[in-house]
Amino acid sequence: MPSLREAHLQHTTYYLSVLSAVNELYLQGSDSAMQALTQFDREWANVQAGHRWTISNDAEDEVAALCDAYPDAGAFVLNLRQNPQDRIAWLEIALDAARRLNRRASECAHLDNLGFAHRHIGQLQVAMNYYNQSLVISREIDDRHGEGAILNNLGNAFAALGQPQRAIKHHEQALAIRHELNDPRGEAITLANLGLAYNTLGQYEKAIRYHKQALAISHEIGDLQGEGADLGNLALAYDNLRKSERAIEYYHQALTVVRKIGDRQGEGALLGNLGLAYHNAGQPKHAIASYQEALQVSREIGDLQSESRHLGNLGLAYDKLGEHERAVDFYERRLIMAREIGDRRGEACTSWNLGLIYERKGNLARAIELMRIMVEFEREIGHPDVEADSAHVNVLCARLAEKEESENSV
Repeated sequence: MPSLREAHLQHTTYYLSVLSAVNELYLQGSDSAMQALTQFDREWANVQAGHRWTISNDAEDEVAALCDAYPDAGAFVLNLRQNPQDRIAWLEIALDAARRLNRRASECAHLDNLGFAHRHIGQLQVAMNYYNQSLVISREIDDRHGEGAILNNLGNAFAALGQPQRAIKHHEQALAIRHELNDPRGEAITLANLGLAYNTLGQYEKAIRYHKQALAISHEIGDLQGEGADLGNLALAYDNLRKSERAIEYYHQALTVVRKIGDRQGEGALLGNLGLAYHNAGQPKHAIASYQEALQVSREIGDLQSESRHLGNLGLAYDKLGEHERAVDFYERRLIMAREIGDRRGEACTSWNLGLIYERKGNLARAIELMRIMVEFEREIGHPDVEADSAHVNVLCARLAEKEESENSV
């Protein structure tokens, strides 16, 4: 009869293999992905029990190896199902185990995944630190697959920090590696991220071309999570082209996909962007309902960056309804969060929107102060709207000078 330790070890090892098998089934896509998620949900309590035992017994190398293996074994399904804070805890435990066992490849993967997890809760500088550590190791051990993934993730971090040109540079490097390695899933992800970067630069038609390429690959390989994201990205680009009704249709298609697979983070992001499409279509009440639902999701999963964005969008909607004081409150809350998490693009957009309200109120000095933040940001990234926005600020400066001169002469 096995000892209690041996029984625990067998249980933990077995459910590690279950987690790995579910992850592999998910990667087959389409119906297999849904089957995998159903199986994961059924076995999740046992997987968690197995992992808990490894934590309390990881002083032994045999058990430490299991700690190291758990997060990567279920990487894709865990990203869909696990709370971000729990994911970070698992990865930190795995990183410590990998370092004690001198497993450089595992260390590299855990650092990259920690960067991914921290970026998705808005801790961008922490994410960048993990990504850079991981990139160094991937090149030291000649892990080309890992290098491609890390370059892609670094690109996303630069985009979130309001540096789309640097994002594009990293995504292009990642795309070349993923194409070289015949990695269609990775290629689709990177194509989508290139589309998002060009969308930020205002090059919407180019963004659409990248998103359609990504969607074609995701659909072909049965990547439901990728397909949902690609549909949402297409919707975003069409909305920016002021084709809001078409955008709304794509958003609803995307929501159907992400809800089918239980992708809460994807659902929150899509709801927020759907609200923006309703706003642009002149339906502010529908927009507010979507934003509030998105805000609730982002708070439930601890996604600070999305929470900040939804606060700003609620400000936009209430401003359009004429409830300007309520709009200012949401904008101010968003501005605080954007600065806390280092979201320069969010800070710039919110500053501009606040400036517009102060302009209407006649507080030109405050409006100019806020709007210059946007102009400086656009100039840094080479955004095509910079000259028009700069001209608007210059008009306000002239009006303010005229007003002050009139007041002084009196």
